[in-house]
Amino acid sequence: MELYLFVEKGKAECSEAERLLKEAGLKYVKVDVDERNLRGWMLVDFGHAETPLLTTPDSIVVGVDNIKEYVSKLMSNPSKR
Repeated sequence: MELYLFVEKGKAECSEAERLLKEAGLKYVKVDVDERNLRGWMLVDFGHAETPLLTTPDSIVVGVDNIKEYVSKLMSNPSKR
């Protein structure tokens, strides 16, 4: 499963989202939106420009609380990993 985590530097919620994914043992691609000027593109493609934002094969998850919930559900259903 391909996961992309869009983050910005210095934002505690982004660091927390990264920690959640790492602790769950999930592989992901980290995308720094500040380095690449991606906010406009994120808004057009995902409908959101806020971080952290996690894209999955079947959903877009915005915010650390929602990412935490997504990871929890994923870990409780190993066939989805």
